[in-house]
Amino acid sequence: MIIAIDYDNTFTLFPKQFTELRESFQKDGHKVFIVTARNKDLEPIPFKDTNGFDKVFYTDGKAKATVVRADIWIDDSPVTLCCDFIPGAAHASPSKAIHQGYKDTHILWNWEEDKFVSYITKNFIPQRTKEE
Repeated sequence: MIIAIDYDNTFTLFPKQFTELRESFQKDGHKVFIVTARNKDLEPIPFKDTNGFDKVFYTDGKAKATVVRADIWIDDSPVTLCCDFIPGAAHASPSKAIHQGYKDTHILWNWEEDKFVSYITKNFIPQRTKEE
């Protein structure tokens, strides 16, 4: 399983608790990522905060779920999972439709009439690689 934790106003507010959570999940073989809308070059996260995470993703304002695939998201601003963040704007901007495979179901998330809606479109069959 992959767990994605937002940095600003999520990890930063509870670093001890999220570090314990990360360690617990990793002990059981899961991957835990930091995912932030920050730009890596302009606003790097201090190493002391990212040390121990399996990976750190900087989306540079892009909708997080279009950049990173995760099973569990922990974020103080869930709209940034599916919408591009525009600094200084009153609202985030909807990103492209997001396709999600969950268990055996394919779900399409789409922006309609100022809200995201989901459609279960068909049974989800994961694509296999040649090595599998």
